Amino acid sequence: MDRIALRRAVSGLGMVASMLLSTLPASAETPQQRDWCNGKGGVTPEMRVRGCTAYIENRNHGKAQLANAFNSRGAAYAAEEDWDRALSDYSTSIDLDPTVASTFYNRGLAYLHMADYERAIADFDQALERDPALAQALSDRGSAYRNKGEYDRAIADYDQAIRVDPLPGVAAVPARFSVYPGFVLFFVN
Repeated sequence: MDRIALRRAVSGLGMVASMLLSTLPASAETPQQRDWCNGKGGVTPEMRVRGCTAYIENRNHGKAQLANAFNSRGAAYAAEEDWDRALSDYSTSIDLDPTVASTFYNRGLAYLHMADYERAIADFDQALERDPALAQALSDRGSAYRNKGEYDRAIADYDQAIRVDPLPGVAAVPARFSVYPGFVLFFVN
């Protein structure tokens, strides 16, 4: 075989190998990347994003697992105050599994931080429809109502948050009183 024919044969084999490799599934994420995606071990938001991205790109997971990874990566983006990416991941998570209250809550929280109170309230409503005992959703929906100037609705949500779960509802106590102009709340140790 002459040199030109040999080069063509090797080149052809390289193209065939490349085509075969491209049909294989993406390599599995490492256990460390799964831990990062799940927020284990005091990871930074950047590490969590990398871990979840590897998990998502693996393509060997079911819808519920992918939804969880998108929700987790959204939380990492939210921790960095990258609200657009957080919203995108939360929305993808909801599309994959619309039964999870925490994803609606997380997206509502992102909308609350962006001062989009109507959408925040709608997502808190969805979270509470799925989990009526989610006291933090009640409290944060109350904050959205307070920011809109709907004080009666805010107070009702704060009161309900305290009734549903007094421990997390403690955060609702100062928030409840914040609707009264000029009110100052003092804590005594």
